[in-house]
Amino acid sequence: EYMRVYPARGLAGTLLGFGSLLKTVLAVHWVALAVWLGIATWQRNRPGRRSAGILRQTLIFGAAPLLIWLATLGYFSLDGRAFDFVDAVFLFNLSYGGGEDALGRLSQFWSPPKHAFIFESALPLWIAALLASPWALYAAIRNRDLRVAAIIAMIAGSFVAICLPGRFWPHYYHLLIPGCVIVVSVFVVRVTQPVEASLGNRARATVSLSIAVCALTPLLVGVTEYRHYLSQPPFGITIKRYRSRDFWAKAQGENVRRVTDPQDEIFVFGKDAGIYYYSRRRCASRFTMITGVQNVYTGADHRRRVMMSELEQHLPRLILVMADEEAFPEWVAFLHEYYGEPIGWDFGDRTREPIMFVVARKDSPVAPVNWDWDRSEVGGWLLGRRP
Repeated sequence: EYMRVYPARGLAGTLLGFGSLLKTVLAVHWVALAVWLGIATWQRNRPGRRSAGILRQTLIFGAAPLLIWLATLGYFSLDGRAFDFVDAVFLFNLSYGGGEDALGRLSQFWSPPKHAFIFESALPLWIAALLASPWALYAAIRNRDLRVAAIIAMIAGSFVAICLPGRFWPHYYHLLIPGCVIVVSVFVVRVTQPVEASLGNRARATVSLSIAVCALTPLLVGVTEYRHYLSQPPFGITIKRYRSRDFWAKAQGENVRRVTDPQDEIFVFGKDAGIYYYSRRRCASRFTMITGVQNVYTGADHRRRVMMSELEQHLPRLILVMADEEAFPEWVAFLHEYYGEPIGWDFGDRTREPIMFVVARKDSPVAPVNWDWDRSEVGGWLLGRRP
């Protein structure tokens, strides 16, 4: 109902515009809501005014996102980084998500290739929403209920936003939770609301079943959430998705802070940006994570040149090199020219295979410190004892 008011439509567009700027995939929600707004305008306007009404509503709803994106592009253009902006936000993201079997990803929601525990932790909510959504769609079409149609648009946008990137990370699944909670709640309220002073047996059975569903769904969600999260120690919560990476980054970040000065810049040849946070040291390049320079992504050669140019200019005092990252000739030559032999190593607690080595600039050595971190310090019991 609030979407009838022009300021409300503008505010909704503004919030989604800022959201999509921070997380591009949220543009899907804007499209879903824009479709709903068009349908609502078509239904409420008289013939002859519908096209003009839809155009007017779309302009109001889309003006803020358009201005937000144009202002951002204009800022980077004036700063001489328009191509870098487009490359980072669009070209790399499209390559990162990939375009193969886009429709097939919709079925992967129910069987994610990675991190299934995120899906399983809210499984009762997914099932309840799956049962309630067909009713919501039927009610929206049969009764022309725009409020219920808005919920369907929200759920559809969230579902596509989860599946479209093809990554199924934990935070993508969280996009769908608000819509599922709303559709299940509305379903229960609509079915259990009084229909007659005296209810027939069928009506009583329907109400009883709905009340049971209403009570059972949060109970079951509580059980699954307790199993996967509330009963777990901090290390147990992160181990399934991030392994021990955050705890490891904290330990290595503290090592970096011990042997460097606040004004020093460092570089992590890997994806562990947490080291910058815990060390309180600035990254010597815009590539706080080097995913974009890997060969599998479009435009990797250009990003490599940019990264190496920035490193040549800033020469980080300390570099942490992850062993599972693929080196390239320019990178190897850079290390040989400006950095000495490794000053420390970190080895796997169970395999004792190298995880990381650390090098310091030849003209600015650092004090020795133990870089070999052991998971047992933070509950590595989940992985078994170190041999």
